[in-house]
Amino acid sequence: MSDGMALVEPSRYRLPGERYGKNHHVVITSVEEKEPGVNSLKRTDMYITANHYPDGSPAEVFCSIDQAGSRVGSLVDAWCTAVSVSLQYGIPLKTFTSKARGTCYEPSGFTSNPKIPKASSPLDYLARWLEKLYGLEEA
Repeated sequence: MSDGMALVEPSRYRLPGERYGKNHHVVITSVEEKEPGVNSLKRTDMYITANHYPDGSPAEVFCSIDQAGSRVGSLVDAWCTAVSVSLQYGIPLKTFTSKARGTCYEPSGFTSNPKIPKASSPLDYLARWLEKLYGLEEA
């Protein structure tokens, strides 16, 4: 830097080999229009793993969507990677979930989780589930 100040390298706190976490499965059921006037239900399975540090604070998240090779699955995977690395550098989870909550794209619809009955996208569901898991819900 030109003003003589040195940059401080941030520290990354990685998880130990044995991790504490929670696995979760949810189904999002959406309506898919096959052709004009002909609709069908489409089932999308999501498998989520959220791992945390021994003190209970979030440390990493993984999500697999059954639409292998899909753009949606790739988007959610990239989001999870960014969140995981950021959490390990000390960025609060709420920074990410507040931006992801409410995103709208397919698949969207009713879920198999009665605590989150509808989702406007897989990312919306994931953010809201993480907020519930870690007590970050708004009052």
